[in-house]
Amino acid sequence: MISFHGTSELNLKKILIKIDINFGGGELGMGFYSGEHLFEAKNWAWNKHKRSKSVLKLEVPDSTIDTLSINLLDYSTANILRSTLRNNNQTRTYTSGHDLIWAPIVGTSKSSSDQYKWESDISENLLNSSSVIKNEI
Repeated sequence: MISFHGTSELNLKKILIKIDINFGGGELGMGFYSGEHLFEAKNWAWNKHKRSKSVLKLEVPDSTIDTLSINLLDYSTANILRSTLRNNNQTRTYTSGHDLIWAPIVGTSKSSSDQYKWESDISENLLNSSSVIKNEI
């Protein structure tokens, strides 16, 4: 699986050393987020960090994805979860108990692509293992 993470230049330097799932949060709660499209990551980085934008490319072997506990959400379920977490102020604390949440991006009026929220110690260890290729692009 290839995915992308938009961030700042400073955060990218830290992420290349070690991905920390406890640092980030977003529409589906606490975790490290990546997405299926480079343009989405670039757009995210630009909107958040302007001139200091950077994008990380992650290459995770499909065989290791198959070993993870994955919570696959459709658009409606992901949108309900997003609303619930926002209403309860849990976007930086909620975890589902899975290794990975795989869901459409729901912060817009249409589904444009999938996002991946890596949220367990197992997924953090995987992302920081030598089997995953991390590159700045």
